[in-house]
Amino acid sequence: GTKLNTLDLMTAWTWTEEFHLIEEIKNLIEVLDEKGFGKLDPKLVLQIVSGIIIGSTRTENILGLSAESVRDNWEKIKESVLKAVDFLYTNIKCAHLDFLPFHQQLVPVCRFFYNSKRLSAPQAEALTKFFWKTSFSNRYSTGQTTDKMDADILFMDDIVKGDYKLLSRYTLSVTEKELIATQFSKSNPLTRAFLLLSAQYHPLDLTNGTKIDVDNSLSSFNRKQYHHIFPNAFLNKLGHSKEKRFSLMNFCFLPANSNKRISSKKPSDYFYNIVPQDKINEIIASNLLTNEMAIYSSDDYEKFIVERSKLTLAKIEEIID
Repeated sequence: GTKLNTLDLMTAWTWTEEFHLIEEIKNLIEVLDEKGFGKLDPKLVLQIVSGIIIGSTRTENILGLSAESVRDNWEKIKESVLKAVDFLYTNIKCAHLDFLPFHQQLVPVCRFFYNSKRLSAPQAEALTKFFWKTSFSNRYSTGQTTDKMDADILFMDDIVKGDYKLLSRYTLSVTEKELIATQFSKSNPLTRAFLLLSAQYHPLDLTNGTKIDVDNSLSSFNRKQYHHIFPNAFLNKLGHSKEKRFSLMNFCFLPANSNKRISSKKPSDYFYNIVPQDKINEIIASNLLTNEMAIYSSDDYEKFIVERSKLTLAKIEEIID
C-alpha cells in the first residue's frame, strides 16, 4: 500500500533484465562517494538525467522520459556527472557535495559536459562565473527552482555554442549586511559559498604563514578547521550575543593545532605576538582580512566585521567580473 515515488516509477518503466535504474543510480552514487565527493540524493540524480535528456527537471517531465532514452544514454550521463564533479574540484576547489552552495547547480553543469566535446578556456571561465553568480544570489533559495534549473540548462547549451551573452542576466543579491548577519553554519548556502571563495585566495596559516591544506578543510565539514578571528570566549566576555560572535565574517580557515595555539587570545595579543610579523601583510590578504591594523590593536570587533564584509563583497564582484 506504499505510494510509489518518482524513482520507483522510473525504475519500473525503464526496467529490463540488463538494466535496473535504482541499482545503476546506487552504483553512480557509490562511485562519487568513493571519489570523496559524498552521496548524491537519488532525486537529484533523476533531475540530472532528465535535465540532460530533455532539458527539464519538472517531475511531470521526468515521468515522461522514455525508457529507451534513459537506458541508451546512461553511460554518457555517468561520464558527464563525473566530469562535472571534476570541474567543481579543479576550478572551484569544491571537493565535497557538502560545500556546494546549492545542489541544483550540479544539474546544468552536468548538461554542459554531456553536450560538450571539450572544455575551452572561455567556456571554463563562463561556467566558473555562472557558479559564483548563482552561489552569491538567492536564485535557488526562493521558489520555482525547477523553472530556474530549466532556464540554466538552456544557458548551458548557449555556452556549448560559445554564446555567453546571457551570463549578464545572472546578478548578485548578497549584501554587506547579509554577510554580517549570516551565521557560520554548514547548512547555510552563504557559508559554503564563502568558504569556497576564501579557498580561491590560498589562505595562509595565521600562526606560521604556511599554506593551509584547503583540500582537507573542504573534504569534510570539521568545525575545528575554522577559526573565530575574534575568539568566541573573548567576545562573550565583552557581552556580544552568540549571533554576533558567530557571524560569517568572523571566520577563516585554520588547522586545529594552530587554532589551539591562538585559543581565546584577543587580536591585540595574537596578531602581534603569534602572527609572523615578516609575513603579516601576505597572511592578512590571503585570508580576506582588512589590513587596517588599528582594528586589531584596539580589538574593534564592530569595525572589523563591517570592513571585512566590504572586502568580501569586493572580492565577490572581482571574481565574477
